[in-house]
Amino acid sequence: GVAVDENDRIWFGGYNGSGGTGVFRFTPTAHDADGLPTAGDWAFVDPAVGTACSSLHSRGVAVHRDATGKNWVWAGLSAGCTAIVDADTMAVENLIDPPGNHHFIGVGPDFLADSRTGHTHVWAISHTGNGAVIAVGEAVRITYDYSNHAVLGFDTVTVGRGPYTYSDFTGYGLRSFTTRQGSYRTIVTGCTTSNTVWDKVVWMADVPVFTQVCVRAVALDTPDLNATGLGASTPVCQNSPGGRGEADISNLPGTPYLRIEVTLTRLAPSTTDSPAISALGATFICEAGG
Repeated sequence: GVAVDENDRIWFGGYNGSGGTGVFRFTPTAHDADGLPTAGDWAFVDPAVGTACSSLHSRGVAVHRDATGKNWVWAGLSAGCTAIVDADTMAVENLIDPPGNHHFIGVGPDFLADSRTGHTHVWAISHTGNGAVIAVGEAVRITYDYSNHAVLGFDTVTVGRGPYTYSDFTGYGLRSFTTRQGSYRTIVTGCTTSNTVWDKVVWMADVPVFTQVCVRAVALDTPDLNATGLGASTPVCQNSPGGRGEADISNLPGTPYLRIEVTLTRLAPSTTDSPAISALGATFICEAGG
């Protein structure tokens, strides 16, 4: 399993070897021009060492934010436990063994605050249910009180055969910790035998409330998406409800190629809708005609 937190730290489960039931944290310390990590520091803790849950492996991991904003990392353990680790100190806060004979794979927080704690719950997905091999799976909802680090209850739901997920299956990580922005680029070919007189970038977009689409154009002398531009337009941004949009690019150099760059953003953490582009292009004329 893999997860991220709001400080750009990356979390992993362990499998076999000396870190069989371990939780690993990678903290980037250097990045390249695209923002990808090139170096970083590793930290490790085995939350189940010396316990009955130390056999087998750790699997899925998830980051959960408590009511104060502090981050906790949950890990699902194959031996039937879930572990809670302090995301900052790597200290093991709790090791939970729900009733039954489980084989936990993934863990994930939900979005429903419990009236007893004010916190949302964490779900642990068991590959088996009550010891039944593959025949049936279970999802165990854990109600956990961070104020005194106590379990207030377990609720078990029988699901299909052998559920198996390490993913952010509730979307909590996506909505809570990731950048709420995506981008798209494409090349438009202008005039290759004479100067291009660029006119407009045009598009059609669906822009839900609390989202935004921004478009800009970059003049290129090559169709390489990663080429250095010879000039760029000012980004034009479009908000809800979207529809047809356009941007004036008549001040760009008369290059044979144009790179159109689109940035799509969800403006609020609570927003679940995303903007979308359904048509994209540019208008131009050639100095030699056409």
